[in-house]
Formats: sequence, C-alpha cells, structure tokens
Amino acid sequence: MKIGIDIDDTITNTTEKIYECMKSLEIPVDTSLDYSNFTISEFDKYKEILRKYIEPVFSSLTVKDGCVDTIKKLKEDGNTIYIITARSNRYSDNIYDLTVDYLNKNVDSSITPALKKFVADRKGHDRRYGIAPDKIKEELGWYPETC
Repeated sequence: MKIGIDIDDTITNTTEKIYECMKSLEIPVDTSLDYSNFTISEFDKYKEILRKYIEPVFSSLTVKDGCVDTIKKLKEDGNTIYIITARSNRYSDNIYDLTVDYLNKNVDSSITPALKKFVADRKGHDRRYGIAPDKIKEELGWYPETC
C-alpha cells in the first residue's frame, strides 16, 4: 500500500511551535483560538517575521509520540511511505534542505535529498481541499466536517 503522511501537525507540532514563537515575540495573536485549528497560511500576514524565525522554529520541532515507530512498522509491513509537505520557500530560501535534513535526523535516516520531488501547485491555491465525499459517505457513512 502507498501511504502519504503530512509533516506539519501530523507527525510534528509545527503550528504549536509557530504560535509559541509569535507569542514570545509579542506578536498579537488571538490566544482564545486553539492553535491546532490554525493553518500555516493563516500566519501569512506575519510573513517577514516568519522568514526571520522559521528556520529555528522548524529546526526545533518535535516528532509526536509514536510517529517514528508507526512509520517504521508501516515500512516493515511492506508499505511505501510518502512524506508530504506544502512547505514553500515563501518563508525560507533553505526550507527544502532544512526539511529533508530534519526528517533524516528525526524520522527516518533513509530520507535523503535524492528522494525530494516537487509537484505542481493545486490550481487556485485552495485554502481547503475540495473533495467529493460521496463514495466514502455511501460506503462508510462518514462525511467530512469543517470547523
């Protein structure tokens, strides 16, 4: 089976660390909001500050409990794992190398720059994914919800 796993806020605590950085810099952030519901795109208005601090933030991320073991088990079971990210150089000119280096050291030592593959952006740069959930609703009774 081929399995895609997102980096930010799936295997790491990315948004939490960005939020903490913004708070430490006394950047006004609505603290009543739950950081887990933020997306990196919501921080775009702080782009220049993020460009200055994003590399230290991304370098200090922690891998969520159980993620490395789960990925290792999935690979041992014969699955192909794709680590996915929407990180772009809008915040850092070095973001791609930083990401590969981080994954190599913290998630899977077999991840190297040779595995990096760029794909085309989604048309229109959707803020949310547009899906047709009919099949999963019909077969499993599940329907996606948004907050």
